[in-house]
Amino acid sequence: AVRASFEVSWDALDEELQFLFARLAVFGGRPFTVQAIAAVADWNEYLAEDDLYTLTTLSLVQEVGQTRYRQHPLLADFAAEKLGDNDEANGRMARYYLQFAQENQEVFEALEPEWENLLAAVQAAHQEREWQLVLDLTEALGGSWFRYGRYHDANTAYALAETAAGKLDSEEDLDHTLLNWAEVAIEQSNYDEAWGRLETAVNIYYRRENGTGIAKTHYFQGCILFDQGHYKEAEKQLQQSIAFAIQLEDRRIEANATEQLARVYFEMDDSTERAEQLVLQAMKMHQTHSNRFGQTKMYRLLSNIEIRNGS
Repeated sequence: AVRASFEVSWDALDEELQFLFARLAVFGGRPFTVQAIAAVADWNEYLAEDDLYTLTTLSLVQEVGQTRYRQHPLLADFAAEKLGDNDEANGRMARYYLQFAQENQEVFEALEPEWENLLAAVQAAHQEREWQLVLDLTEALGGSWFRYGRYHDANTAYALAETAAGKLDSEEDLDHTLLNWAEVAIEQSNYDEAWGRLETAVNIYYRRENGTGIAKTHYFQGCILFDQGHYKEAEKQLQQSIAFAIQLEDRRIEANATEQLARVYFEMDDSTERAEQLVLQAMKMHQTHSNRFGQTKMYRLLSNIEIRNGS
């Protein structure tokens, strides 16, 4: 009975409205903007907005707030049947959100209502076997997912990116994906998963003679070992990271590894001399790069050192 009712409504639409209605399927019942559906339909925004208004008056679309629309999930399923296997519409949706992600990487107010659509864009690109688009989306979104704690989204997308890198036979994209994916796992304290990804990545980095990747991998391995209380092993990894960073003149990696090594020495030594020395070095490097967050962390560790010393 519901399907019959939908068919009656569908038959009453003209060709233009049917075209737009079917393409709403790419949102799967998720809220969307006029700009997004205009990109999917390859229309101008004014035409899309007028037709959305018509579909709203026919109860085929709902308004959500002042700037967004959505379909009832049953209508979205019906629209998907009408759209069929349309890789062009899905590809347009994914490319729209790639541009959106690139333009709004640090704008939480813009990203927050679009998280579901952004992940769906990665999944749509994967479904359509647009492997480079999968990698481009995860590259554009990785920092935002990490910054705003969207770890589930990151884990889902990086799994698809790993497949995409394999399909393209790109070791460069694979080790980059594994390194970022490992960082997410570390943040969630999933150390076994993180370590496995880092081991695979570092082997590729050594084979490709990618010093930056090697330095980053040893840094993350040192962080894991530190969190697990294996201070001697952490020291070795961090010293390797610093050595590669110095050779590459990469002061950012050197600063991060140095501050982590300072924490190692703070936990290992009865004396705080080595820790304090490295804190001051890291602080100076963070200051050079205007890394205020890094400086703040070092001030905190320096305070702990002063407390231990009874100052």
